[in-house]
Amino acid sequence: MSLPTEFINQRGVHDIHRAFAFASNPQFIFHDSPGFEKGGAKELEDVQQFIENRAKATNVEDQLHAVWFCLVTDAARPVLELEERFFREKRFGNVIAIFTKFDDLVTQLYDEDREEAQIYRDATAYVEDKFQKPLAECNYPPSAYLCFEAMQEPNGNHQQQVKELMKKTADSLGDPAMKLLFVSIQQNNLELCIKYAVKYTEAVNFTLKRNTFNCLQWFCHVYVSSVAIHIRALMRDIAV
Repeated sequence: MSLPTEFINQRGVHDIHRAFAFASNPQFIFHDSPGFEKGGAKELEDVQQFIENRAKATNVEDQLHAVWFCLVTDAARPVLELEERFFREKRFGNVIAIFTKFDDLVTQLYDEDREEAQIYRDATAYVEDKFQKPLAECNYPPSAYLCFEAMQEPNGNHQQQVKELMKKTADSLGDPAMKLLFVSIQQNNLELCIKYAVKYTEAVNFTLKRNTFNCLQWFCHVYVSSVAIHIRALMRDIAV
């Protein structure tokens, strides 16, 4: 999926109950909550209640299928108490921890006597020790971890990082039906669709009659578009 720059740069100021999407992929529905930086327990409780309510939903369109939990990587502070509390207390849902502003952390650890590659490795080790390890020791740890860097920069490697987030999210979904649903709506990420089509399609004794649908189900958006094109072509032939 391709995320618009305005979404990448936007701070968490949305009402969590207000759903929004983008024209590039209207099937992908987002909810955005305020951050926990100010230390307000109400923000955490609102998020927990929202997740619990969505877990009880019976309609797919009302369910919450994944949570992207963003934590700012700052050498001046460890994981916030409310952030850690989120992972300590029982909750529903699949959570991916995203460590943002990794490039700022690299800058904070800069030392002119060390090479850039070593500083980058030190920053990675810092995230693992000060952020990832405490979260992994919680009762309900994240199912995957990912660092984002230079997301505010015009020339930043935005889409490649977002693709990695999509991959980790898909990999972390345990329900095969939910995994299929998530992957099949990735209209701008054919690499992910191809990966799972190959993974879940039997290569041994492959036949078009038996295996074609199993392969194409990971490309629902392409398949539907193809059918629509054929229908329009047929209608033109009938009109002639």
